[in-house]
Amino acid sequence: MTAKAPDPEVDAAIAAVAEGPLDEGRRRVLADLLLERGDPRGEFLVLQFLIAARQGSGPMRQRAEELWRRHRHEWMAGLESCLTELELENGFPVSASIRPGLKAAQLDQLLASPMAATLQRLDSQGDEQALVRVASAPRFCALDTLTVRSEPTFLALAEHAVPGRLRRLRLAFVPTWPRLTQLVSASTFEGLQSVSFRLADWAPPTRQFLRHSQEPSGSTPLSPGKALELLARRPSITEVHLSAATFGDAALFQDVARVWPHVPFERVTCAGTFELVREAGATTLTLQNLGWRALIDLRRVVPPDVTRARLMVKREPRAAWSVDENDPRAALAAAWAGIDVTTM
Repeated sequence: MTAKAPDPEVDAAIAAVAEGPLDEGRRRVLADLLLERGDPRGEFLVLQFLIAARQGSGPMRQRAEELWRRHRHEWMAGLESCLTELELENGFPVSASIRPGLKAAQLDQLLASPMAATLQRLDSQGDEQALVRVASAPRFCALDTLTVRSEPTFLALAEHAVPGRLRRLRLAFVPTWPRLTQLVSASTFEGLQSVSFRLADWAPPTRQFLRHSQEPSGSTPLSPGKALELLARRPSITEVHLSAATFGDAALFQDVARVWPHVPFERVTCAGTFELVREAGATTLTLQNLGWRALIDLRRVVPPDVTRARLMVKREPRAAWSVDENDPRAALAAAWAGIDVTTM
């Protein structure tokens, strides 16, 4: 296939998109130029605009996918050797993962590519050094979500000024108390709004533990409540997302419910277990993967501002209900009286 001759006007329009990655108007200027030249990328951009605006029909989506399959190597200009798991919006990448083991020349290509400058969400499959280089490069000003897979990478990020005011940080490892303290205090994360992280194996503290008020050490498993209290020291954080090793952990919810009235978050979730959402003077609670007895028992620890609840009951044999009534739904309704409850 014969390579296309350079088109300075089109190249300048693409460079303009990279310089203003969140400006849709620049992409429309590019689309008009490409359509005038009969370039199929112009049609692709128009289809992407319609899909992003939820105006794209099934045939439009199929046509966009066909154009992408046919021309992606040309349009990405070798960037596919650097990135995987690409997601596009309005014709340019918005989410991707850095391929492991990038060579120096590939990293330089990634840092210079106008197609990469529109990325908003970035992950890494092992090349953490590349993640730090990209995240701290000034041209990646649209980047607002990072997935960090190791503590050394987190430390490297904390030492750099990440452009674009990082909004969401996903920690794919179990952070220690010192690391969360650093997250709260480092100027790098001053615009942070959402934090996601994993919890270590954790059990409710003993009475002896509760008599001591010292902060957890670097090796002590961090309780969810303690973590929330620490993150609340950074006012910009409005959402915290936890992930735990097991679903249906009633003790985990109890610990979060204990501190919920004293932290300012709009949303706290734990995948597969619970969600607490504050909005317009009311709080909605979702509990899932818990049995009838656990749901009845947990009513006593539900935060006082909860006005609505969605209770998703874990399937279990009748013998495991452990409630006196033959109908556990009636016992649940009685326990949760005063709250607008939906049971599923």
